Amino acid sequence: MLALLPLAASAQQAVIAEDDEGHLVTLAQPARRVVSLAPQVTELLYAAGAGRRLVGSVALANHPPEAAALPKVGDSGALDLKAIAALKPDLIVAWPQGHTATQWQRLQRLGKPVYVYRDPSDWARVEQTLRQFGALLGSDKAAQAAAADYEGRLRALTLKSRERAPLTVFVQLWPEPLTTVNGEHPASGALALCGASNALADLPTRVAAIKPAAVLAARPEAMVVPEVVGAPPEQLTQALAIWRDERAFELVSRQAVVPVPADVLTTPTPRTLAAVEMLCDGLDRIRQARTGLRQPWRGASGRLQPKALHQLGQAGSLALQRGRGGGTFFHQRRVLLRGLVELVHGAADLGGTGGLLLGGAGDFGHQVGDAAHLGHDVAHALAGLAHEPGAAVHLGDAVADQGLDFVGGVGAALGQHAHLAGHHGEAPPLFAGPGGLHGGVQRQDVGLEGNAVDD
Repeated sequence: MLALLPLAASAQQAVIAEDDEGHLVTLAQPARRVVSLAPQVTELLYAAGAGRRLVGSVALANHPPEAAALPKVGDSGALDLKAIAALKPDLIVAWPQGHTATQWQRLQRLGKPVYVYRDPSDWARVEQTLRQFGALLGSDKAAQAAAADYEGRLRALTLKSRERAPLTVFVQLWPEPLTTVNGEHPASGALALCGASNALADLPTRVAAIKPAAVLAARPEAMVVPEVVGAPPEQLTQALAIWRDERAFELVSRQAVVPVPADVLTTPTPRTLAAVEMLCDGLDRIRQARTGLRQPWRGASGRLQPKALHQLGQAGSLALQRGRGGGTFFHQRRVLLRGLVELVHGAADLGGTGGLLLGGAGDFGHQVGDAAHLGHDVAHALAGLAHEPGAAVHLGDAVADQGLDFVGGVGAALGQHAHLAGHHGEAPPLFAGPGGLHGGVQRQDVGLEGNAVDD
């Protein structure tokens, strides 16, 4: 979508910019007096090095801190058009998603150049917006540096997301009425950076009121709720209170809930990109809880990685070559190594299954049977090494150690089963920590498109 086209070279350095609705904004020279009509726009203008050009903003625009001192022209949902005109701006950056239709029409009648900003679902768009704002307001150098830094950080997050196992997430933007977002909302873009997806991405509107039954039907694997730093802990408890009567919604009972700063879900900026990492860390903890013990030698699918198998094989080869070898010995070595790897694999799965035993007792039994079968295979392989006493004894000790670890894993899993059984039917305490959703998000984002979605 581009963007910025310098006009014929002139002393005035005139510019033309294409805004987020595809309209061309023409300025005879970079803007000197700018009014921002959304908190996130104000933050992006500062990030682009254009803060000194701002002469007015709206309520709740408090990032960076100096933005709080700007003259206020109402808030995004209730603009003071007379105050805007009195500031004599040569550019207004508007946010129609937060303005009423009537205010938007009156704003256009002021006769001032208006650049339309829309919240992107793709966080990569922030880089382009920074460059556009820098050119429009004559702060190209600072904007280019900020855009390059943002691009590098975003690339790192994107690469890491490819290594994560898929996870479907329900975003609870507001509890009453129960409100969520679709795939075009910035929150869905934040989830994508964490290798996750919005369980209700197909809703017809960006922000929608829904019924609890619709969430249950989507079967999300995790839930994200907004919080406000410094808010009392009970706000988060209140945000989850709607699910007390929904016993089938086990995300709350299993504590598969990630609280994140509210603006991470609504405001893509360089500052909130850093907070997206908090969201990713929280979702990773849920992934680990679902799969049991952390297994670094496995990929997202849960299977052993070829590289890990190769390294284990090399290590085993070096150890076994200390003994005398022949064709039969090396054949048995391969069988033994495969058995050892599979035994570790089965023991690790057993630990994970024990952690989730409430939901899969049958799987646990299956793992025990598999591991016992593998133990038989390894014992058979060891018998074939009888003519290699030193190596066989050394490896026999290793297999014995694995066997003890396996037995220990069984005991730990059974203990975990007993512990979890003690909590059957009773949700553990919810999160301690700040929670809630700031009034600006409630007023500006929630309820703008309040079509209820039935189950």
